[in-house]
Amino acid sequence: MAMDTEILILDSEHGSIKDTRVVKADNLWNVVKDEAKKLIDLWEPSFSDFVIIKENYEISLSLPLTKEQFEKYSKFNIRRSREGYALVNIPVYIISYDNEWIEDDYLDKKVRIITYYVDEEYVEEIKSWAEQITKGMRREFRIELTEEDLEHLEE
Repeated sequence: MAMDTEILILDSEHGSIKDTRVVKADNLWNVVKDEAKKLIDLWEPSFSDFVIIKENYEISLSLPLTKEQFEKYSKFNIRRSREGYALVNIPVYIISYDNEWIEDDYLDKKVRIITYYVDEEYVEEIKSWAEQITKGMRREFRIELTEEDLEHLEE
């Protein structure tokens, strides 16, 4: 079998990218399965869920597409937008293996993202997205009250 598909794998922890690499493989799904097997050993089941989520990352391309663009994106179901752009949905798998629930919010602390390698611009977009995923929405509010403030609240 030819290993001609380039796959992007990146790790994001606590809002920053820890590792980025591109591998050649037969298909994306085998890479997702292999990476999930590796991450099982890093997962702490008593503290966290182990979740694999498939998302689609939409890319908008100016028309007309070049022959190279058409060949590159044709496997992603190219369609035309009303605004006159070519739209492509690229599958992205997020493996979350260190996470927690904080009240009603779900916080991913560590994720591995696996998707097709498209180009460096796409890599940068996915890196930014991965950082946001693991940055967390934890909000801590601290109110400092004086004795006088407390007295006014009691009234």
